[in-house]
Amino acid sequence: MNGFDFVVGYEDVKRELVRTCDVLRYPKKYEKLGVNMPHGILLCGDHGLGKTLMAECFILECDLPVFEISKAKPGCDVINEIRVAFAEAMKTDDQAIVFLDNLDDDADENMYAALKACMDEYKETGIFVIATAKDLENNPDYLLRVDRFDKIIPLEEPSVEDAERILNFYLSGVICEEDVDVMEIARIMRGHSGADLKQVVNEAGMFAAFDKRDSLTQQDLIRACLRIQFAAPETHADGSRREQLEAAVHEAGHVVVAEALDTGSVAVTSIACHGRGPNGVTCVDVDDRAGKRMKMLEHLVIRGLAGKAATEVVLGMVDTGSSDDLQKAFARVSNFVDDYCVYGFDTYEGRNATETLRAKKEQLIAAKLAGYYQEAKNILIKNRDFLDNVIDELMKLGTLRQKDIKRLRAEVGNVS
Repeated sequence: MNGFDFVVGYEDVKRELVRTCDVLRYPKKYEKLGVNMPHGILLCGDHGLGKTLMAECFILECDLPVFEISKAKPGCDVINEIRVAFAEAMKTDDQAIVFLDNLDDDADENMYAALKACMDEYKETGIFVIATAKDLENNPDYLLRVDRFDKIIPLEEPSVEDAERILNFYLSGVICEEDVDVMEIARIMRGHSGADLKQVVNEAGMFAAFDKRDSLTQQDLIRACLRIQFAAPETHADGSRREQLEAAVHEAGHVVVAEALDTGSVAVTSIACHGRGPNGVTCVDVDDRAGKRMKMLEHLVIRGLAGKAATEVVLGMVDTGSSDDLQKAFARVSNFVDDYCVYGFDTYEGRNATETLRAKKEQLIAAKLAGYYQEAKNILIKNRDFLDNVIDELMKLGTLRQKDIKRLRAEVGNVS
């Protein structure tokens, strides 16, 4: 057993860290090959992805003295903490690790400069620095160089396969009913952190225990997913029938267009009440390894506009709840026009954009969005029976799983 056995998934990251551990533990075999000893690792990524756990496992695997720089003490003088940690590490017989968690939290230029000075001063010693940070861009370039943080290791949200492993790990000590489908939950939670997955299991357990049950059901887990997706508690304030219908039409639009563009991609859709009144969410699971292909990026835009389009097609009204969808669609098409030059090079802004060029770009973005919006409407009109069925089922059940959507597809035949 090694230190990284405590980490589920992230196999590529673990291999990189284990390799570096080996260099620190057995330096002589690497020195024979002329390998320069690394000086530091920076693990970066959003909160909840396991950066601190990775660092702690790295430290455990290295089995070297460790000196942690604490930024949490009341009235803490971080600069002095940095200097003391390096000085204490220097007193060890051979090698040591200095650990700084959440490097970029409340950091300023003086703190970064102090860390740089210490890393340079003790560069020729056996001191190795490991740190975690949320955003690489928050940290000055001079720290991200050879002889300081030699290795930058980004941590991303777990893949669906890793999410399944993580969920199985947290469920391993829990009694579950036979209907529990871990892969379905992993697909619903695509893009969420390991901490969120842990919270799903915890919330599901709270639902079961409150109902005086000894085991978890799939419904408990789905309720927990929705609790996290909505970022608000469940409520019994169902709202008016009209509000529910508007939410159902909007989400059904997302479902139908998603299924027409990428069959079987909708993991769950719901108009359950969380927070104030009825609201909706549709979780789409499309293989993100194909995410850079233009076709998949365009599908994101069309799918995002489908809620607004469905409201117009079915209810003949403007959807006032689609502002977030519109912002994302505009941002993506803006990337198409400028960053990717999908529609030609004449709207590329670069560093010296003129007002005329910006106006031309904005006109092109608006025109392309209008085309994508019309495409969403065309799909909905073509698949109106499917759309109506999804709306009806959402009004009855509130939440539809993938198996429900598959059944509705089968009832209407071909969806495209």
